[in-house]
Amino acid sequence: MNAILLVALSGLGAGSLHVVSGPDHLAAVGPLAVVAQRRAALIGASWGLGHASGAVLVGAVAIMLGERVPIRALAAVAEQFVGVLLICLGLAGLRRLRLAAPGVNPSLTHGPRTALHFGVFHGVAGSAHLFGVLPALLVPTLAGKCAFLTAFGVGAALAMTAIAQALGNTRTLVSQRRLSCGASVFSVIVGVVWLLRS
Repeated sequence: MNAILLVALSGLGAGSLHVVSGPDHLAAVGPLAVVAQRRAALIGASWGLGHASGAVLVGAVAIMLGERVPIRALAAVAEQFVGVLLICLGLAGLRRLRLAAPGVNPSLTHGPRTALHFGVFHGVAGSAHLFGVLPALLVPTLAGKCAFLTAFGVGAALAMTAIAQALGNTRTLVSQRRLSCGASVFSVIVGVVWLLRS
């Protein structure tokens, strides 16, 4: 098998695994995806693309500058901000529920653009992203490094698209208000935990 293809497949797997293994990812997309039923996949793809772009940016900076940039220190501050953003996202979902008329499902006020922006910041934040793209540093060629980082991003975006669509589909099984409330409360809880552990 071609070495570049093997590196790309590794990046695809690493990106997918990274997204599905983080509760913060579900907390970030959940409140948006459960309200967006028909557009849930677009919400997930937008967040995944943003998240992947941010993580790949961190990887590219690490490759180019090495130890000259205090990535861990910057990531720690960004992690705290992600916690605050998760809390705000959850509170916005709860507010949307409170303001919706009884018996009426809340509408999506923040769409793919919000998901994209949140994903970019979330991708830049956190040392876990550095570990996710770290294998790219070990690949001996620039083409291999680029293949890994690109595939990492594609894997992350595809995984989040699937997760968001699954969340959007659950809306037909459970009351949207309950699902939105649960996703919003989950986002607040994960945000608080994120702040406490960072």
